[in-house]
Amino acid sequence: MRVLVVDDDAANLEICAAYLAELGHTDVTTAAGAAECLAAVDSALLPFDCLLVDIQMPGLSGIDVTRQLRARPGYERTPILMITARTHESAIKDAFDAGATDFISKPVALRELRDRIEGAVGLLHEGDRLDTLRAVMNHSDWHDLSRLGFHEPAPLPRTEMLVDFAALQNMVQVKTRLGVMNSSALCFHIENGRTLFDALERRAFVDLLADVADTVIDVMRPMRPTLAYAGRGDFVALLADARSIEGDMIGQAIDAAMTTLHHFAGHAPDLCPRLRVGAMVRPERHDAMAGYDLLARARGAVRRLDAA
Repeated sequence: MRVLVVDDDAANLEICAAYLAELGHTDVTTAAGAAECLAAVDSALLPFDCLLVDIQMPGLSGIDVTRQLRARPGYERTPILMITARTHESAIKDAFDAGATDFISKPVALRELRDRIEGAVGLLHEGDRLDTLRAVMNHSDWHDLSRLGFHEPAPLPRTEMLVDFAALQNMVQVKTRLGVMNSSALCFHIENGRTLFDALERRAFVDLLADVADTVIDVMRPMRPTLAYAGRGDFVALLADARSIEGDMIGQAIDAAMTTLHHFAGHAPDLCPRLRVGAMVRPERHDAMAGYDLLARARGAVRRLDAA
């Protein structure tokens, strides 16, 4: 694996390179700042497979560098691990919004470096699966998309506020690990999702999910949501500011927005998605599993409403 390490501190560069060599990664390039990083990327014959970038550097910050890297061909999904001593939730969100994959705390430790690299590679593989389905969606042959199951996350277009479910899971786990998990989670469940899945061609079903995602994001925008489709008719949102809108107001706003969506999209009455909003869920504990637990509890909360 070809790794590029970016840090304005020469000692940190040496430590990271030594640790990477101990982990078996000997094809390592170092850059003493943003300018050297971008120059190394632009002059490389082959794209780097992974980047470690200090979040706080003079001139362009690591967040700015990440944003520029994501705009370069071949680096749309390359793992970018931010090296940071900063643990403010706003800085973590800004880095994720710019395209960061994960975070490594300073001072860098060998075991954490190994775990973060392995986790980033796993996240990349799940993204590859969804990107394959997205590629299928851009062609007239939909045979491969027929393999998409109702229980699986669907390949919706990625935006700043709409991400893959694996990326949302990673985001929550990282915030929990760094002790800045102050966000809430909320699930939006399509009550007739299974019926719609069975009735529609896969392309039409995925297009319908994309319409629902746009509608939810428009309603939730003041709460700065990060939304993902988790499968089984569930959209899960991570909310940076859960105080600006009350739960009942969210449900009423979603109902009104869905009515407008059905009107303008011309959905047949029996093919209109019915959306149920769950209860707001907050993290109960700060440990490595709390991120997954938070999202699971949000999905469970909406199903308890179904059973009531």
